[in-house]
Amino acid sequence: MKDNKRTVKFIDKSVQGALLIRFIGYWVVCLGVMFGMLAAVPIMMAVCRLFDEPPTLSQIVADTWSMFWPAMLAARLILPAVLWDLIQM
Repeated sequence: MKDNKRTVKFIDKSVQGALLIRFIGYWVVCLGVMFGMLAAVPIMMAVCRLFDEPPTLSQIVADTWSMFWPAMLAARLILPAVLWDLIQM
């Protein structure tokens, strides 16, 4: 059986470029929503506990970032592999 792997990656640069840009946009939105949802958990915990001194929004964001930066880093590291796979497809 003949191997049909092409050697040129960008056949239609405008279409493939638009797909890559669109994917990166979706990826950024996904990360933003994921971070927002993760930040919502400490906010709801603070509201439910009714602290005498509730944490500020900047404290909540900093705490959320310190807990979940590895997940964000992993998502950032996998992006080039996903984009390369999209180009090849």
